[in-house]
Amino acid sequence: MARKRTPSFVLELPLQTATAGERVLAIRLDAARNIYNACLGEALRRSDCMRESKAWQAARKRPKGPPGSQERQARAKAFKEICAAYGFTSGDIQRFAQGCRDPCWIKDHLGGHDTQTTSLRAFRAVEQYVFGKRGRPAFRRFNEFNSVEGKEAKSTVIFRDNAVAYGGLKLPAIVDPSNAWQAEALKARTKYCRIIRRHIRGRARWYVQLVQEGTPPLRRAFS
Repeated sequence: MARKRTPSFVLELPLQTATAGERVLAIRLDAARNIYNACLGEALRRSDCMRESKAWQAARKRPKGPPGSQERQARAKAFKEICAAYGFTSGDIQRFAQGCRDPCWIKDHLGGHDTQTTSLRAFRAVEQYVFGKRGRPAFRRFNEFNSVEGKEAKSTVIFRDNAVAYGGLKLPAIVDPSNAWQAEALKARTKYCRIIRRHIRGRARWYVQLVQEGTPPLRRAFS
């Protein structure tokens, strides 16, 4: 299911973790890193072949036209058709990720949804590079991949009763009962959740980011 394009804001909470849980999370992040790198490499390979094609060069020469014009729509359609022909779509890269995951150890640590969100992250990085919005993305080294997320609030990474459930782990969140802004932010509907690792003073610290629907409460209203 595609995410609804509605206003959103992020509420971040620290997580209580034990050594065993941290080890499981670290392995899952490394599994996600391997999927990310595999998808990044494949997306870059496909995009390089695509941009060397005569069809791509012809599409680039098409007039851009003003926003909403027929010229711009025709140009966008041409690029879309070329991307599909070379397998450079989010769906193609997601299927590639699934094929990488299933035959190896990664299938024991990543589910279908977090594999999809990780592959989509790699695809978008390459897509932005292809269309000139960022530089060529780099592969992630060990311990450089620090987040994983679910597709929606009720799948993969689930926040319920002030705790995160993720693949058999239950990680209590540290909620400040005196923080009125935080309490108000928690009332909003959660669109999806993201687990974050930060390295602070040589130690891994874990957090959950709740992507909440709506606009953030005004902090001055709770000061």
